[in-house]
Amino acid sequence: MGTAGGIDGGISKGPHDFPHGTRIQIEVEDLDKAILAAKQEGAVVVREKMEFDSFYLAYLVDPVGIGIGLVQSSTKGQ
Repeated sequence: MGTAGGIDGGISKGPHDFPHGTRIQIEVEDLDKAILAAKQEGAVVVREKMEFDSFYLAYLVDPVGIGIGLVQSSTKGQ
């Protein structure tokens, strides 16, 4: 996650319990609020909020089956 914004990319092997295929990760201001809003619109949480050195991440599947990641920056690693 860069400080200038924009679209970053990468290729990695995802968790075994996450649907295979392409997924996007969306940076949000408040991960908890974003998860709640997504669930209210029919998304299903696949991996609850996880904490890493400089960000939080959760995986969801939207109502049509598209896997997404929601990311929130953390000041912990700064």
